[in-house]
Amino acid sequence: MSNEEWLTYGQPADAIGESDMVFARRGDEFVLMPIELLGVDIVEEHEHVPGEIFLSGISADEGYFEITDALESIDIDKLFDQVEDESVYSRREAEVAVLGGLFDLSQDEIAAILDLSKNTVRNHIQAARDRWEKAQKTNNYTKP
Repeated sequence: MSNEEWLTYGQPADAIGESDMVFARRGDEFVLMPIELLGVDIVEEHEHVPGEIFLSGISADEGYFEITDALESIDIDKLFDQVEDESVYSRREAEVAVLGGLFDLSQDEIAAILDLSKNTVRNHIQAARDRWEKAQKTNNYTKP
């Protein structure tokens, strides 16, 4: 088991009215991260690739706790519910849309989180795209 701690981040959280935050994931926990942290030198120094911050490399003296204390937990199931309720997506489509579209997770990561095969995830992503395209053509973004 690895003791490495990573913080991965995705898109701005405008969709839920949090324009000063981005969707992020710290280990298995889904969180909101203040956008302002992205401009902090120590965060930039420990950003392995865009969207991935190596938290284990940041000491307490460098601001580890200031960074982690600024993260806000988010109830991912409530977010799935909100997207399902307010869109044309089925539950599974909402889940893959949130995880892939907002948190920028890969199909492999989505499959592991939802306990699905990668092929099933791919099918749900395609179904969500198809449903979205149909909604755009008909200008109807609600469920029938």
